[in-house]
Amino acid sequence: MFAGIGTFSIIIAKSKNCEIDSVDSNPAAFELGIESLKLNRKLKGSVKPILSDSAEYARTHANSYDRILMPLPERAGKFLALAVGSAKSLQKATIHYYVHVSEEDFRNEEWISRHLSGFKLTRDYEVSNWKRVREVGPKYIQAVADVVLL
Repeated sequence: MFAGIGTFSIIIAKSKNCEIDSVDSNPAAFELGIESLKLNRKLKGSVKPILSDSAEYARTHANSYDRILMPLPERAGKFLALAVGSAKSLQKATIHYYVHVSEEDFRNEEWISRHLSGFKLTRDYEVSNWKRVREVGPKYIQAVADVVLL
């Protein structure tokens, strides 16, 4: 979800033999993603750029994915339930959920669990990793939670 020009998709496909659906709704980003794939031909995996709204795409691809990246902290929460729905249901799946959070909340180990519980997800889950990504403002950071659906 929110693949942009496919940066994460290409980085992953360079080192992993996998199939990646790289979904973004921005036509300019989609075109740049195609151009980037032409420049990055030596991939172990494959990347399929898809011009689509992430919500629409997730609704039509229920129970399809074992790993979902959500690298747009500003909107990830609005799409989290859809991401859960598009994850494979009879096996573990991982959602990499990016969020902006204060330094204080990030240090509080229970913050991400309380945050996720507010979404009333339809599957049990555990947070396997809670990691700082970068600073985005004074005492405010971008973080990622690896949410393993059980």
